[in-house]
Amino acid sequence: MWCVIRWNQATRKDANGETIAADYIDMMEISFDGEHLATISPKGGVSANPLFGFKMTASKAGDLVIKYTDMAGDSGEKVVALELAS
Repeated sequence: MWCVIRWNQATRKDANGETIAADYIDMMEISFDGEHLATISPKGGVSANPLFGFKMTASKAGDLVIKYTDMAGDSGEKVVALELAS
């Protein structure tokens, strides 16, 4: 199973031409069925529109949870219920 997360961290300008500072995800935590799998902390060297992928093998059904925070302190979470093929 591949999980893909994308966002745009490019610096932009508002209607008045003022620079809007980049606000990108600076931490992601990935877990499966309560077990921590990885923590990703992207830094300034990440491209303007990065793509993160990871491969995992699940031996049982469970919830894949991805939690993230951005530079502004906002956070979010995505939960995907995985089922095993029969």
